[in-house]
Amino acid sequence: MEKLSGVNTYNVRDFGAKGDGVQIDTETIQETIDRCASNGGGTVLFPNGVYLTGTIFLKTNVTLHLAPDAVIAGSGRMSDYCDKFVGERFLDGYDRMLICANNQKNISITGTGTINGMAETNVFLKDDEGNDTTEKPMLLRFINCSRVNITGVVCRESYAWGLHLVDCDHVWFDKVTVDSVAKEICNDGFDIEDCHDVFISNCELRTSDDSICIKSTCLKTSYNITVTNCVASSKTAAFKLGTGSVGGFRNITVSNCVFHHCNTGAVKLIMVDGGYMENISISNIVMDKVDGPFFIRLADRQDEMRIESRLPLSEIANRKSYVNNINISNIIAYVHKDSDDEWARFFVEEWGMTQKAVWGIMIAGIPGARVENVTFNNVRVKFPGGCERGEALDMVQELEHTYPDQSNFGILPAYGAYVRHAKGIRFNNVAFELEKSDERTAVVCEDVEDISFDGLEMVAGEEPLMSFKDIERALISRCRINGKGDCFAEFKGEIKDVLITGNDFRNIKSDVVVGESVDAAEIRIEGNIK
Repeated sequence: MEKLSGVNTYNVRDFGAKGDGVQIDTETIQETIDRCASNGGGTVLFPNGVYLTGTIFLKTNVTLHLAPDAVIAGSGRMSDYCDKFVGERFLDGYDRMLICANNQKNISITGTGTINGMAETNVFLKDDEGNDTTEKPMLLRFINCSRVNITGVVCRESYAWGLHLVDCDHVWFDKVTVDSVAKEICNDGFDIEDCHDVFISNCELRTSDDSICIKSTCLKTSYNITVTNCVASSKTAAFKLGTGSVGGFRNITVSNCVFHHCNTGAVKLIMVDGGYMENISISNIVMDKVDGPFFIRLADRQDEMRIESRLPLSEIANRKSYVNNINISNIIAYVHKDSDDEWARFFVEEWGMTQKAVWGIMIAGIPGARVENVTFNNVRVKFPGGCERGEALDMVQELEHTYPDQSNFGILPAYGAYVRHAKGIRFNNVAFELEKSDERTAVVCEDVEDISFDGLEMVAGEEPLMSFKDIERALISRCRINGKGDCFAEFKGEIKDVLITGNDFRNIKSDVVVGESVDAAEIRIEGNIK
């Protein structure tokens, strides 16, 4: 058994905790923490055992240290969980938690033991009086805390979000394992809400909902956040900014990670509640069996029932969101829906999606509000293909007031990248591969200003490789075409200042097709190989 010694170490068993998985140890654990805090802080030791408990409150200068076979396990009685500290307005049933801290400093959870919400055992469909309830305890919620360190522990079976931090700063997650795939949505891993100076490293996450989710639910900014050297699997998103996006996101990096088995998106960058998003860097990522490698969405849902906000709707109404400066580089992605996964079967059975309906890269603003300055460098994506042209949408809905998920848009007309209402978009050395032929266009751009494709590699088919509608200032250069195709690009609507140069046209029959309303003089075609 792991032992710690010293005048600042307090063993919960010395205060009466049994750790036998039967006795509720809440009071004795809290007494240990309180004694430690009153003496200036130290370490509260959990020796090997199963400590059944309701909500416990961590206090300033106190470390909870879990021995390798120590388990802090959630009680099956709803009344054992505190509901004093409420969360987002739309999540009224998510006010309870297993471990809580409020307005504390220098707090830590360390060791290699386990925090277990017991979601597979405790079925909270009824309260203690037998009445129906939608309440679901989280594993952890820290509010307005500074200098938080969570290292080495295993977090399992949360009945709701896993580790939720609100208004915290200087936070470290290192070598944390989150395994939470109960048959419920909202089994998130890390939810970082209006926090700054957050460091997430060397973590492994397997979740039913978002693995790592950064939120902004009041007029603050989530900023200075790094995620590195992590492995994440999620049935929704491995990494997400939003959906709550009232304040903003700034200076956020994600690097050197593996995201796998993400059936409704790997990376989602969402700004829909009047806030802002800027200076985001995502690099050196490997994706395996993901659907929708990148979804970048700017919208304006303004829906009181869905806005994830701690403020009344009247205080945030009429604010306009913006997205600016996103850099995505060095990505390898294998896009494929896992047909053996129950989440994938849900989309097939409930939404009519199929293996062919996998999602590519999507960048979408709304009329009058463009996503700006997004760059993809050195990206290679392999798609399953197999979609027939008639299965894809000819007209993609705007859905600017709808919950922002790529699945809501249906089968897009592009298998590789769909870009709409955007400005300053760059695709440099990007390659799209297909396992099977796909009758859709590789790239579709609508209402885009200042876009360039340099060194784009695509698979040819019967449709034009690229489709442009209402475009101003486009540069298409050094593109490579695999297979034989009919046409390189089609242009529709209002087209201004397009240059197509230095491309390899040897595998296509014609370079461009121009619509009746297009001024052909606005399209310069020069220096291509034929």
